[in-house]
Amino acid sequence: HLFRRETRFIPQYEEVFRSVLERYHHDPHEYGIYSYEYKKQSDRLDNHRRVIVGYLSGTFDLFHVGHLNLLQRAKSQCDYLIVLHHGGMQDYPYPTPYQQKVCRKMCEKGADLVVCQHSHIIGCEEKYANGTIVYGQGNFLLDDVSAESWQSGLIIRVTIEKNDIKVDYLPTQTQNHKVIICSDSDNVKKSFTER
Repeated sequence: HLFRRETRFIPQYEEVFRSVLERYHHDPHEYGIYSYEYKKQSDRLDNHRRVIVGYLSGTFDLFHVGHLNLLQRAKSQCDYLIVLHHGGMQDYPYPTPYQQKVCRKMCEKGADLVVCQHSHIIGCEEKYANGTIVYGQGNFLLDDVSAESWQSGLIIRVTIEKNDIKVDYLPTQTQNHKVIICSDSDNVKKSFTER
């Protein structure tokens, strides 16, 4: 926040923005009107509607009608809805029938992307009802574990373009307490895309 003294994004911001801060503190309402008019006159006012991305996170263990209502309400307030579902079987790359049913229901109720975490290994992907479900993202930094499968993961890259959400994956490996982004040809992503 610009006005909190312990956080400074611009060196010597007090000197640079002294007059701006004085005008703001003198009359915040008048300052807001002036700023709006200045942007309008300088043709820098952008009144275009912005894309709104919603985010929900939870375990959803005992999935019930309250969760469905929550998903519908969340989707009604955003253009794209991303759900992080902490669920799945540890060390198992596929969804259980129950987990698949829950995740599909989330997509039916408006989720554009559902990411399941808890398996600690890279799982698989499913396209369902205009949504994408990722059943297991793997790990990002857990190289103290001896299991090789726990030392790989996927960074999920979400891009929104022209009324479409695109999901892409960057495979990672943990080595010597460092995360390395692997190339697309590495086995990390190969096992994910083949399932």
